[in-house]
Amino acid sequence: MNAGEKAEPAANLFRRSTDLLAPETDPQGVHHLDLPRLPHGATPRGLGEQGLVRTTGWLQFRAHPISSGLITALISLLLTPVVALALLPVQPIVSGLCVPLFPALGYGCWFLITTWLVPASAARNTGIVAARELKTGTWVRVHGMIGPIGQVARVQPEQETASSTKDSVERVRVSFAGGITTSWPHDHLLHTVEPQN
Repeated sequence: MNAGEKAEPAANLFRRSTDLLAPETDPQGVHHLDLPRLPHGATPRGLGEQGLVRTTGWLQFRAHPISSGLITALISLLLTPVVALALLPVQPIVSGLCVPLFPALGYGCWFLITTWLVPASAARNTGIVAARELKTGTWVRVHGMIGPIGQVARVQPEQETASSTKDSVERVRVSFAGGITTSWPHDHLLHTVEPQN
């Protein structure tokens, strides 16, 4: 590298998706859209700077969501015999206490992480809707069936013309509470959600 050349930036393997656009602001730098609100008026736990809400993990069995806290407790329960047998020759009393305490400790660690260290809201998927059918106030998952959620603040149709084929693609520009906007094809399917906290 010569003295006058600038170094090329390294590839960022952990970059965020580029389909989300920066928050919309007026000339004074104020967001046009308020922060998302739950039905009772509070802001959701796990609310990010740009209005998207981090959610806890989950597993959905038919219409029933299973909390990642319960999954953590079950995994801890499965690990209990290994820990108890390892401690049995050295500390038999501690080994016996592992059976009831290990799953509770696993759930307690999960609860501490999702409420204090890295706050996240619980959310349950409720259905699927096409982007053109979105309504103001609807909560949707932004990146498929898992991941962060956003509250729709505005939906605007737009046209995109392909440069090589002159075909017109109908798209929908969606603004979320907090200011983030994105554009999807009008028939793009989104998972609607019900935020819990």
